[in-house]
Amino acid sequence: MRVKVCLTNDTCLPLPASTTMHDGLCFELPTPMMWPPGLVLQQNRLTTTVFHQSKFIVLGDHDCGHMIPHIAIPASPMSLLYTAFSGRRMMFASSKVKANGSPIGCTEIFGPHLPLPMSCCGSPASLPIGFPVSSWLNTVGVGLSPSDVVAGAIGYAAKVLAKLIGLLPFFKDGYGGLVKELVGAANIKEWALKNIFSSLAGMAKVALTGDGKCVRVDLGSGYAGMRLSWKTSPTDRLKAEREYQAGPVQLGLGHSDRRDGTTSDQSTLSVGSTSGNWGMPL
Repeated sequence: MRVKVCLTNDTCLPLPASTTMHDGLCFELPTPMMWPPGLVLQQNRLTTTVFHQSKFIVLGDHDCGHMIPHIAIPASPMSLLYTAFSGRRMMFASSKVKANGSPIGCTEIFGPHLPLPMSCCGSPASLPIGFPVSSWLNTVGVGLSPSDVVAGAIGYAAKVLAKLIGLLPFFKDGYGGLVKELVGAANIKEWALKNIFSSLAGMAKVALTGDGKCVRVDLGSGYAGMRLSWKTSPTDRLKAEREYQAGPVQLGLGHSDRRDGTTSDQSTLSVGSTSGNWGMPL
């Protein structure tokens, strides 16, 4: 199927009526794809040298990011927590069409295919109800294969299933509220559950598309954290990556075993980068 690319100024929001569920109805502010807090915290994934209409193109794994204003209906102080840790994430990406070395993200409400949503933050789990309302007007499109669609659906299902299983009494001890959101899990059991499901989804993506992170381990939140991953691609037989983040500053370390028998090491430091790749080499 052919899907129009998304650009930095394309407005996205949950549908209908910009509402989600967070232990009750919430109104969320529509945002451009390049949402400033998400840009600063490097949650946005955008091209740096590939443009359409003189604007950056949205890549796979893009997240509009934190600080999207939420208004609870009825009013609730929990709106502050929902706002602080908000997310509006790309679910689908084209494994065969890349820019700056990363798959191009795919989401579209209109087209000769089923709607391709973004995942919006919610309780008890995120909801596939986010859409850009203007991307269908862009003139450049990319191919999205059935395998890409299935891989994206599996990735979303894995996150939701891990979240729902985490509601069982066995996982309910530990941190709550702000501390839980900053750490990324209430306790070690919930943390392990999330990372196991994330890794299984990554393995499924590699099996379906030949490109993706087969194991991923996260600790923390968009404000600060550590991320480890092992991935495979058409050029890398196996690539190990480590990311350490504090606010807008991110340090990336990587080691690649390439399919041509060579190896390479990378170390980069970026500050509020717009790219899906790491910033300046160290």
